[in-house]
Amino acid sequence: MIKSLVMQFDVVYKNLDVLLGGILVTFCYSIIAMLGGSILGVVGALCRRSKVSFLNSVSAGYVGLFRNTPLLIQLYLVYFGVPALGIPVSSWLAATVTLIINNGAYLTEIIRGGMEGIHKNEIDAGLALGMSRFQVLLNVIIPRLLRIIYPSFCNQFILIILSSSLLSMIAVRELFGRARAIAEVTFMAVPIYTATMVFYVLISIVATYLLAVTGRLFLNVKVRVF
Repeated sequence: MIKSLVMQFDVVYKNLDVLLGGILVTFCYSIIAMLGGSILGVVGALCRRSKVSFLNSVSAGYVGLFRNTPLLIQLYLVYFGVPALGIPVSSWLAATVTLIINNGAYLTEIIRGGMEGIHKNEIDAGLALGMSRFQVLLNVIIPRLLRIIYPSFCNQFILIILSSSLLSMIAVRELFGRARAIAEVTFMAVPIYTATMVFYVLISIVATYLLAVTGRLFLNVKVRVF
């Protein structure tokens, strides 16, 4: 029985380079989603806190729409719906745009919550010390905001890594997409998917550890690593 299991998992070793390449693709999509989503999140959070009711309503609608609908449906609508309008969309473009927009909705609320955690007295104290408003923004607001949102930001990054497995449904060859292709060719679904699950666990652990080290070194924020 043990020999049989070893022989089955040999298919993982033979396709290890393909799976490792999928891990790299997964990381790339996840990082792009976080960078683009962060920009959308900042804009969305500012609109949510705006006194202009139109901007507030648009931002609230955006957050409500993309946080309360499945990512897979969003992917399908972009990948199949946009070309139906006569605009060609490749799988990687659909994946990138959808991940950024979806992630931006979550980061909007994370950043908005961080902004609300900054007390007005902290800003007044900076101004009282003779700082300009730009200096207060640079030395008081932004560092404080980053410390508040960083743990949630880390959790969101891990969720994006795991959610990226859905990209295989629109022919993106990230980790799960490659694993599924190998399983369909070799008929060795159990060892392939077991190894893929282990890879996702390792990816999450490594990413969390790197984020924890970064937070401790640059922001003096402690993030627990499992």
